[in-house]
Amino acid sequence: MKSILISSLLLILTSITTYSQNWTELNTGYSGTIKKIEVIDDLTCLALTGSFDDYLLYTYDGGIVWTMLPFGQFTPSDIDFYDTQNGIITGYDTDLGKPSLCKTTDGGATWDEYPQDINARFYSAVLLNPQYCIIGGVDIDNSSGMIWISEDGCQTFTPASGDFPAMVTSLLFTTPLKGFCSGSDKTSLTLDGGYSWYETLPSGGDIHFVDSLFGFCASEYLYKTTNGGSSWSTMTSLAPFSSVWFIDHDQGWLTSEGNILSTTDGGDNWVIDLSGYPDFKDIEFSDNGAGYAVGESGAVVKKESGAVPVELSYFSLDIDGAGIILKWKTATETNNFGFSIYRKENEKEKIKLGFVEGKGTTTQTQEYSFFDYPENPGSYIYFLEQIDLNGGKKIIGQKKTEFAITPEKFRIYPNYPNPFNPSTNLSFEIPEDCYVILNIYDIQGRRIKSLVNEKISAGRHNTTIDMDTNPGGVYFYHLQAGDYNGYGKLLLVK
Repeated sequence: MKSILISSLLLILTSITTYSQNWTELNTGYSGTIKKIEVIDDLTCLALTGSFDDYLLYTYDGGIVWTMLPFGQFTPSDIDFYDTQNGIITGYDTDLGKPSLCKTTDGGATWDEYPQDINARFYSAVLLNPQYCIIGGVDIDNSSGMIWISEDGCQTFTPASGDFPAMVTSLLFTTPLKGFCSGSDKTSLTLDGGYSWYETLPSGGDIHFVDSLFGFCASEYLYKTTNGGSSWSTMTSLAPFSSVWFIDHDQGWLTSEGNILSTTDGGDNWVIDLSGYPDFKDIEFSDNGAGYAVGESGAVVKKESGAVPVELSYFSLDIDGAGIILKWKTATETNNFGFSIYRKENEKEKIKLGFVEGKGTTTQTQEYSFFDYPENPGSYIYFLEQIDLNGGKKIIGQKKTEFAITPEKFRIYPNYPNPFNPSTNLSFEIPEDCYVILNIYDIQGRRIKSLVNEKISAGRHNTTIDMDTNPGGVYFYHLQAGDYNGYGKLLLVK
């Protein structure tokens, strides 16, 4: 295994042309062929280039900013992610002259390469869990298609058996045991996790299933099954197709040369959704219905997921005293229940921090904020999730920041928000362990709350002041830490 940290070139670009049917052209800065797209969610996707210069392209903000990662000696062929953190890329190591694959456990920031000592080429991949992966390709010694299985995190592989396509270029699993492999000449089915296969369709192409029963295979024809591959029907032969994707039993898309076709009746009838492009190679949609298609001449287009309940016009992160303040604005809102805020630290799973109530339906600009107080310094990613009144959820904002805790002197920060009702946040820094007293006083000088009265350690500290039972008016806070005294004014509005 070779551990590789691929250097990156950051390209800050914006969407430039909007077409009918909500398709938007994106500019990655790459002008060669883009052959594969892997959509993680509405905002996050990764793409593989397919020219002489091979790159991994990825975006975390829905296609506004793209990062380009050069592969060097590794020529990629397919990409698949199990979740937001664990993914694999199959390919060929030209320096070693061996088939190989790269694996990530941190969402694509770093990759470990696993060259394989077999005479083969890898063309397709499925990651069923972080330890269980299945690779499809060609066994060169036997001049035949082959599938290999690893249950130890890509350390070792076992060849499968059965009836394979001449070249396994597409792999898809609908359950941990049931999967399909396809190539130019046939499609095969497994029911035992990939160890044995038999033919289910005498034609092959790109495969996509909505669930374990309802699926499609696209090549020179479009084939459909409603019984898990036991039988297939021919839907259309409008043109040769390169890829297919359905988000439910009715809505689906096909790529055909420079066109994207769409259906709303399960594939019985098709219309042109987008045309006038070089050949499209791949199309994929998120669970929420946001789609991306890629192809020749650097083509990348995106389809938004239907009506947008909230139009986000501004989203920022700022270091403010002992914490991080998130600020965002909306231009319009429709049936907006509110926003959930999530934080992800380094390689840990993201956690929910809180909820901010929305304004329902409005055409006026709305401003929101949320304070977070990380306990440790580090790199943090914040996610803003919008929730509508029907329970629909969508990540509409994502930002990353570095947070350092290095107090050099005693300090208390102004409370936020101020004015407030009924609670506000107060933070302070102490450079050494000491006894701390923090009280709240009314305008007549009477102490009404004791927030801190103990010895505490050096660092940044924060507390929430709840004034729900107090009348509106002016109040004061007083921090005594060692020889330091800090004061401030609070305005409670009721």
